[in-house]
Amino acid sequence: MAAPVTICDVGPRDGLQNEAETLAPEMRAELVNRLAATGLGSIEAVSFVRAESVPQMAGAEEVVAGIERHNDVTYSGLVLNEKGYERLAACGLDAVHFTLGATDEFNRRNANRTVDESVAELERIDTDLRVSVSISVSFGCPFEGRVSPDTVIALAERCELFDVVEATVRVNVLNDPVLCGLQTKSALNRQGRPQWVTPTQARETRRRTCA
Repeated sequence: MAAPVTICDVGPRDGLQNEAETLAPEMRAELVNRLAATGLGSIEAVSFVRAESVPQMAGAEEVVAGIERHNDVTYSGLVLNEKGYERLAACGLDAVHFTLGATDEFNRRNANRTVDESVAELERIDTDLRVSVSISVSFGCPFEGRVSPDTVIALAERCELFDVVEATVRVNVLNDPVLCGLQTKSALNRQGRPQWVTPTQARETRRRTCA
């Protein structure tokens, strides 16, 4: 029998944070409520980041307050650090989604920390909530180029030490998409020529991290 698959809809967070228009918290809460009404079992509702950095995600606490909670839906929030986790815990969400990059340059731009500094913050998070970690730019970084599967595996193994229930590898879009299965430009090498994430390289990273 095939293993069950859980779909987590990240539209209220990832789907909105890059949009030019910033939606009011009550409208974002309504989106979460409508998604829950479709029968989804898991929704990433908000991101606990600084409003000046990501204005589309401002008012996360107001969004959570406007959610009509369903017992059969897991409501989670994205955090980048301890402060984000503290805000999430105060809201009473069900699960923590902690994200970090596979490369230092990506992580600095996303979280203003090195990878090691983010892992140290993850280690200090002491919670009974379900914690999952996503490792961004696992198949290639728009700033550092190709990412070795060994780097991703080592990072996932470090996360496993902190009672993380799952670690996922992610493709990211940062102006230059890094798309698994497509030879899409992911970065420029030192000569200014594009580097590529080939289907074979992407499959190898996925195979080794899922082993």
